[in-house]
Amino acid sequence: SEQTLAQLRKDYATAREQFADDPRLDYAFGLALWHHGERSEAIDVFQTAARLEGTPFLPAALAVGWARLTNGEERQGL
Repeated sequence: SEQTLAQLRKDYATAREQFADDPRLDYAFGLALWHHGERSEAIDVFQTAARLEGTPFLPAALAVGWARLTNGEERQGL
């Protein structure tokens, strides 16, 4: 629901203030966005998670490819 998504965004913003460098936070938020049908935003958040801390966060990098393939963006997904 919209109310749940709004609460997720609020909770994410609060957590991001404390754990800005932890890619797991962005990855989890990306999964929540995907679950709520916010696919484009989820891909953006997965990409952010994949690039944090200088070393790619593999689950997020895989999620980017998977999400793009699921969206019919085969070339970008591969």
